Parts: sequence; C-alpha cells; structure tokens
Amino acid sequence: MALLAWTGSLPSFLAVFTLASLMDVLDGYVARKTGRVSAFGAFLDSTLDRVSDTLTSFALMLVGVASAYETIFLVLGEYLVSYTRARAESLGVKMAGIGIAERAERLLLKFSVFFAILIGASIVARAVLWVLILVTYITVLQRVAHAYRSLTRATRRE
Repeated sequence: MALLAWTGSLPSFLAVFTLASLMDVLDGYVARKTGRVSAFGAFLDSTLDRVSDTLTSFALMLVGVASAYETIFLVLGEYLVSYTRARAESLGVKMAGIGIAERAERLLLKFSVFFAILIGASIVARAVLWVLILVTYITVLQRVAHAYRSLTRATRRE
C-alpha cells in the first residue's frame, strides 16, 4: 500500500486505503451479525490494524508530508493508543469509547491528509497531520487517565 503512494500513484493509494478502511470497519460488524466472532479473529484484526497504521504512516513520509521523526512519533502514538486499550482491558478496565480519536477517527484524519496532498493543498495536509498527531496523543493520555482512575478505585476497594 505504501508503495503506491511512493511511486506517485496517490489516486490508486487513496482507493486502496479507502477500501481497506471500509473493510476494517465492516469485518467486525459482519462477524458480530453472523455470529462468527472469535478470539483469534479479534486478535488478528488488531494485529493487521497495526500493520495498516504503520504502512499508512510510512506512506505519509514517502509522499513528503511527514518527516521521518514525525512518522516515528505518529506510529508510536498509534501503537500506544492500541497498547493502552489492550493492557487496560487485560486488567479488567472497560476501554470502549475512551478517547477522542479511536481508530475510525484517526483513519478519517489520515485520509484527509492524503486527500489534501492529492488536491495540492500541502499546507492543509501538514495542518491535518499535526491534528492527527495531537488527537492521537490526547487519546493515549485519556486512556491512561481512565485506566488510572479505574485501577486505583479498584485497589482502594480491596
């Protein structure tokens, strides 16, 4: 996917990115509606989400909208959003809906960055990139704060 962006095929990249994002949103919904939810399916979905996050963030660097440092900073934030949820949930903390930028919101912002590049609005692309980075880290902080409140409350009860 990132290769499409790097080779200058930004319209093709956007088409693949859009299709992959829609499939990501729909797969869990279809699995729940058809009763085909599995623990391995959830694990695989989360794992492939991290691959997708990394490739699309790398593509931001390949098309010149993000520096290597910004790309690393964004990927780290994306992994922390996922990790804070997974670790808190492993400790019994409900994390659904915690944070202003869950995966769907971040995908939409990333799409907006690529679309801005496609139409030649590089200043807009850079601004949206930094909004994406900011809301990613705000989400991490919101999840850490929620986990802290939930876990310290549970400890006080014991």
